[in-house]
Amino acid sequence: MTPKKKQRIARALSGITYAEWREVSHIVENSYHTTKKELTSEEINSKLNAFPLMGD
Repeated sequence: MTPKKKQRIARALSGITYAEWREVSHIVENSYHTTKKELTSEEINSKLNAFPLMGD
């Protein structure tokens, strides 16, 4: 995102109330999904630990 675009977004949001900010934040949170190309070792371990092993 360019600095100019960031400035335009900031100007657009500058006059909103806290309640409006929370609503906008919620909409962005629900519509924005990051796609990761690689998992960290901690994420891999967490996912592996979610599954029981054969002997468990």
